[in-house]
Amino acid sequence: MCAMETLIESPLFHALALALKDSAIILIDRQGKILTWSEGAAHLCGFTAEDVTGEHYGFLFTPVDKASGLPALELEAALSTRFTVFETVRLRKGGQVFRGRVTLAAIFDAHGTHSGFLNVIQDLSGTVRSRERLEEAVDLRDEFLAVASHELRTPLTSLRLATDLYLRKTPDPHHQFASKVARSVDQLTRLVEDMLDVSRIDRERFSIEPSPVGLGQLLSRVVSEAVPLFEAEGKAPPELELEPGTFEGHFDPIRLEQVFTNLLVNSLRHADGKGVRVLLRREGRTAVLDFSDQGPGISGPDAEKVFGRFDRGSKRKGARGMGLGLYISKQIIEAHGGTIRAEAPAKGTLVRITLPLR
Repeated sequence: MCAMETLIESPLFHALALALKDSAIILIDRQGKILTWSEGAAHLCGFTAEDVTGEHYGFLFTPVDKASGLPALELEAALSTRFTVFETVRLRKGGQVFRGRVTLAAIFDAHGTHSGFLNVIQDLSGTVRSRERLEEAVDLRDEFLAVASHELRTPLTSLRLATDLYLRKTPDPHHQFASKVARSVDQLTRLVEDMLDVSRIDRERFSIEPSPVGLGQLLSRVVSEAVPLFEAEGKAPPELELEPGTFEGHFDPIRLEQVFTNLLVNSLRHADGKGVRVLLRREGRTAVLDFSDQGPGISGPDAEKVFGRFDRGSKRKGARGMGLGLYISKQIIEAHGGTIRAEAPAKGTLVRITLPLR
């Protein structure tokens, strides 16, 4: 008895064919003719065993695939590798095309003589439809984020202008309240800008506009403008150390300011503003910027995860933010040809940025 006959009469094979009712289980001889046709094959392809037994399995192929000799090529590939799995299209009765995952295995007897093939076809039509619906949902989400963000910018801008006007024309006793409103507006504005940036990144419309920039001057201004944020929270202002040298390069100043501000705000949020320090130094033709703090820090394995979308890094109760800032910062730095990474020193957190200089 040859290997194919043994397999056909095997109770295990019949149990497998009965169990996999959603998949076609087909035994094919060396010439490609069908020997057995499972109930799952009848259900999936629409042909009964009486219809197809003894027929060449090429009737499952589209006319184009059949004309190109694909049935014979698939059998040759399975024979040479003994086992192959791939996704392709097959035909149902009536000519309807469906997508399936095909497993094709060559069968040999104990002496190594080739006896035929086992062909298993799984229907992927539902998977493809689910994937398409998911992609449509993602597109709708991105479109909503883009539209909602644009719509929010106008009222926030108006509210910020009104707050500034109130601060200029109102006596000092009322400034504390107005300043809180201004800071809340700024926070909402940053959130809206982050949402817009994520939408641009997803739609591959994210870009930078480089121009000659001195990193030292830019960093000094950003740190200086962050001082009121720290003071409003009752925290010591960040320390800035610029090593001697020039730090000229072609950068997008608005985008880098966004990164630097985000890192300082993160230190204020997650490190309680403790020991925030910024260092700018030069290594050859590369600028190195270290943003460090003395807060709770992050664990070593989580150091890279903080640059993922919606990862807020801190597990502390009450941690604020949506976890978009570092994700966007990474896109900005890499668009400049630089790198950004987080480290977990003995205490606190260190974020190191490298940028190419002229």
